[in-house]
Amino acid sequence: MPIRFERTTEQWTSFALKIGLAVVVFVICVFTWIHLQTGTLVEKQLLDRAKAHFQTIVATRNWSAMHGGVYVVKQPGMQSNPYLNDPDITDNKGRTLTLKNPSLITREVSELAQREGLLIYHMTSLIPINPANGPNAFERRALTLFEVQGGTEEHTREIIDTRTNYRYIGALFVQESCLQCHAKQGYKVGDVRGGISVTFDIEEMENTLRKDRALLLFIASAASLGLLGIFFALIRSLMRRVESNTEIIRRLSITDELTGLANRRQALETLNRESQRAGRYGKPACVVMLDIDHFKRVNDTWGHQTGDMVLRGIAAILRDHTRGTDLAARFGGEEFLLLLPEAALNTAAMVAEKIRAKIETHDFVAQSGEHFRVTVSQGVACIVPSEYSTNEEEAIRRADQALYTAKETGRNRVVENNTTK
Repeated sequence: MPIRFERTTEQWTSFALKIGLAVVVFVICVFTWIHLQTGTLVEKQLLDRAKAHFQTIVATRNWSAMHGGVYVVKQPGMQSNPYLNDPDITDNKGRTLTLKNPSLITREVSELAQREGLLIYHMTSLIPINPANGPNAFERRALTLFEVQGGTEEHTREIIDTRTNYRYIGALFVQESCLQCHAKQGYKVGDVRGGISVTFDIEEMENTLRKDRALLLFIASAASLGLLGIFFALIRSLMRRVESNTEIIRRLSITDELTGLANRRQALETLNRESQRAGRYGKPACVVMLDIDHFKRVNDTWGHQTGDMVLRGIAAILRDHTRGTDLAARFGGEEFLLLLPEAALNTAAMVAEKIRAKIETHDFVAQSGEHFRVTVSQGVACIVPSEYSTNEEEAIRRADQALYTAKETGRNRVVENNTTK
């Protein structure tokens, strides 16, 4: 059976698809990682921003608490804090001053920030003294978690008036200065008495992130297509190179390296096919076995390099005097084989005789410069169409018998074997 080196188109396609899938998966993993890293970074920045606002308002409250609150001149229309005992005083200039405690300062700063479109602060508690400080759904959920699980902060995103907002709440702990107002509620120092929530609009940032995600998806798709194109081009180049090398290997596997003729393997495979074809279609095929007379004398006299030159010269003569459908092969050593499809015995003998005469008159030149000639002996046998069971070994055996007869009867001649046994 012939040796098969080639990779089928289906195998190449399967290989290319696997490589393509690997490329796509790799690109998806890389860009997914980039997307997740970007999301993590943005989330961290939002949380840091919210914490900074929270810590700023807490620091302001703490400063106010350290000084017992802040007295301000009571302007017309300004309400005194109804939850403080005697919040108003009169200074030595006759002006009325009202006390702004930390809680009231926080609420009024939040209202100012909201009016100016900045952000919203909201001080809240599950049991507020001022009902206006009651928690909304997000704040209630967070404060409950603070009490049950001991947490100190929560954050989320919410859609408010069709716009995305970032919401954060941090816990407020009871300090000594807080007991003035909250001791009657049963709090003690260290308890979580509520929290301050921070809310700010992130709609523009979300829109930018959506555009960035779309751009990232486009880049990932373009990168995938680009890499796929590069890989498929490389695979196509590899396929061509492999096919080219495979063809070289195939030729080497069926070609005699010294003479360039078919080798013994190829001769036997071709003879087997022609033997079967002769039986199927009733068309004869003939085999010629050719052996160089006294070839050892050539090697002994002029050396093996000259012997190799003689083998190449005879191979050239065989190629020049056979048809394109014929097969010329080096069968081994100084022995050659000719396969002549659809040729009768007398036709094959005529071809063999023409080759013998050409070789006999051909001048060979040794490396020393000497001219010399060689002769060949040949045996001819045919695959008879009626002998469907005849195989290549049988055809060669009968041609070899004829060659032996040629050698025994004087060499430099062609002998036909017309027997069928």
